[in-house]
Amino acid sequence: MLHELITLSQTPLILTHSACKAICSHPRNVTDELMRELAAHGGVIQMNTVSEFMIPVPINPEFNAAKARLTAKYAGSSLTGAQRVERSLAGQKLAEQFKIPRATLDDFLKHLFHAIDIAGAEHVGIGADMDGGGVVGLEDVSDYPKITLALLKHGVSEADVGKIWGGNTLRLLHAAEELAKRRNGL
Repeated sequence: MLHELITLSQTPLILTHSACKAICSHPRNVTDELMRELAAHGGVIQMNTVSEFMIPVPINPEFNAAKARLTAKYAGSSLTGAQRVERSLAGQKLAEQFKIPRATLDDFLKHLFHAIDIAGAEHVGIGADMDGGGVVGLEDVSDYPKITLALLKHGVSEADVGKIWGGNTLRLLHAAEELAKRRNGL
């Protein structure tokens, strides 16, 4: 289905909250072939910080049931900031209780560097909620400088770091705006 979306879209697509299937074979993750196709059409893949997409996480029915109850407890989009923090902390406590492994900054960087190697820096971004508890070493946005430092150490230019941190996404948003203006005769 993504192949058809990429091919038929009149503007490049953004695949947010993604990870690389070559690194972790989760059904939600993106194949190298699809990343290349996305890049060929000008799109962007954004790396997430969800452990189960970064590393293999064993299936645990008891944990899944407890997580579903937690999700139901906090269902809705009108949560206060305090409720969001409470939900995040409760999720972390639940994962610790069931000894669910968490991805690390290094795991995240493997996905990020792989995506850069496959699609090119002009087609990669950061697409994570960063509301806490995703990756050990990337607990919240205050840890973002670690990603920038790792990119620079990896040999990514400052210009490409800027693209990864938002320039690529802005390029696609501008393309969508331009299409809307043309459709509306502006």
